[in-house]
Amino acid sequence: MIGYVLNRWGTELKAMGLYEAIHATQYGLSVNTIHFTRLIELYNPDTNTFLTRNGELKLPFHEMHKVSRLQMGDIPYQEYFPSNQELLQLKTHRPARYDTLWELTCYYPIALARTNLIVRKKFPQIRLKQFSGYLFKNLEKSDEAVCELKPLTPSEINKLIKKCDAQSYTITSAQGRFSVGTKFKTFLLQAEKSIHPKTLLAGYITLWLKKCVVPYQTSDALRIEVLFITVQLAYGRSLSLLPAMVADILHGLRQVVIAFTQTEETSSEKIPTTKAELHYTYLMGWLVLHHPDLMSPLTNTDLSTPLLQLLEECKWKARDLSDVRKSLHMHKGWVINPCFPRFASKYDFQRG
Repeated sequence: MIGYVLNRWGTELKAMGLYEAIHATQYGLSVNTIHFTRLIELYNPDTNTFLTRNGELKLPFHEMHKVSRLQMGDIPYQEYFPSNQELLQLKTHRPARYDTLWELTCYYPIALARTNLIVRKKFPQIRLKQFSGYLFKNLEKSDEAVCELKPLTPSEINKLIKKCDAQSYTITSAQGRFSVGTKFKTFLLQAEKSIHPKTLLAGYITLWLKKCVVPYQTSDALRIEVLFITVQLAYGRSLSLLPAMVADILHGLRQVVIAFTQTEETSSEKIPTTKAELHYTYLMGWLVLHHPDLMSPLTNTDLSTPLLQLLEECKWKARDLSDVRKSLHMHKGWVINPCFPRFASKYDFQRG
């Protein structure tokens, strides 16, 4: 899917500064529990550092930028849905951005209506896989080309209206700035129209953001609050994705360590399974940055390329648990200063 998106919107993504960051997540790293658990042994949740024989190591922004190519940005990352006043200002001053947010927000419940969740939960949320399968077809069919969302027929929309009981209605009393007799059409009618390319791109950024950059800590449900963030990204706003990603990893690490180091006298059979979402690929990419001999040598050493992209063809070296532990506890093998920060005028990291 990432290959399709890069070909489809490559020019736009480069203008947004997201092309390299998305490309870096195309393949990821193979999961290796031995290396991950040995890294967890070094982590101190009180200081958010990894204790090595060479001193304490953190996840500094310039190193995580080299790994991911995510940017520092100049707008704090905050997931929320704008208030009515903010929406009115957006409609007045940024009408194109408002239209994209409106359209994408309509497609959220439309996609949800095509599942069975809407009749089972009071406040249902669609899952990432369901939303991606709605916006893009044939994702799991390697022999067929990816197809984008197509309009629904009137009969299909009528079925959804009955299923959701989402009829259009006319108000009989004034409601805020809406006068008596104002007719509100059901959001499902948006499905009659072809989705705009900018809205579809914002939909993909939504999926990428919550799958690859800042996954939720409790479930893979897609919350509607993330849509405003992704629309801003689609229009080139410089959001602080790098700090958000690092904070998400540290939060996940603390959850894992606390779960494994609880002091209560509880048998292992009764310890509940802890689900902690953190971006494994970014974290392990940082480990390889500091301990490159854990993987096979790089075939490409272009410094302008994100490290994750350079590691696409590399493999974890076959080692047992004790060997990896010994390697991580030795001075030899650790690279303490793998890269140095260079700042631009907006305190953004330059390539290098």
